[in-house]
Amino acid sequence: MDVKTVIDATVPVPPLAELRSIADRLRDMHATTRIAEEEAVETWWQTTDLRVAEWRIALATPNPAELTNGEPLGDYFGEIRRGRNTRDGALNSEAPGYLPVADVSMLGGKPPRRWLSPDGGSAVVAEPGDLLVAALGNQAHARVADRPVVADSHVIVARLRNRDLGPALAQYLNSQAAYRIRQLFLTGSTIPSLSLADLRRIPVPHDALTLDVVPDARPLARRLEQVLWQS
Repeated sequence: MDVKTVIDATVPVPPLAELRSIADRLRDMHATTRIAEEEAVETWWQTTDLRVAEWRIALATPNPAELTNGEPLGDYFGEIRRGRNTRDGALNSEAPGYLPVADVSMLGGKPPRRWLSPDGGSAVVAEPGDLLVAALGNQAHARVADRPVVADSHVIVARLRNRDLGPALAQYLNSQAAYRIRQLFLTGSTIPSLSLADLRRIPVPHDALTLDVVPDARPLARRLEQVLWQS
């Protein structure tokens, strides 16, 4: 097919009413995925007693009091585990008896890339209602499991004492406020990571337990596909 043929090709355009309907759904989707932006923190000077404060916290924030604004996230956990290596024995497509692998990209909204059998004994399986949090990278990419999945080594699985709080906790961890707190606890200069102990320390303000918008657990790519390609 030559260039002229492509240029002259007819592009089907839906009726105006259908375009408006699609635009409305895209705006609703944008409202549930976009987070508010904040100005960058400027340089500050302060005096700190390092006998009662950690070096990394003192260097990272001019307001250490924000680390005590609320209850520690770990208070909401009944159990917490980090996933394990999921590359050995994994398949690149679905198969009977195999579960999707929850890695950082899947938590970020992409479809599963690997499937693994949970029968090997070493797999960390998250059940529906468990809170999944990325342990690697700057972004939290937190979400509540909506089906059984095998957790990758870069994913933390938290079984909640009250599963009804899962969506609100995930919403908070994905917020700009929690992102700022998360940065204080990250370690590693090349690829930052978060330990189980530091995840437990992240404070959750009481007003964060109120869910603003009911989140859609489906991957963003699948949601867009269903809105834009209806035929």
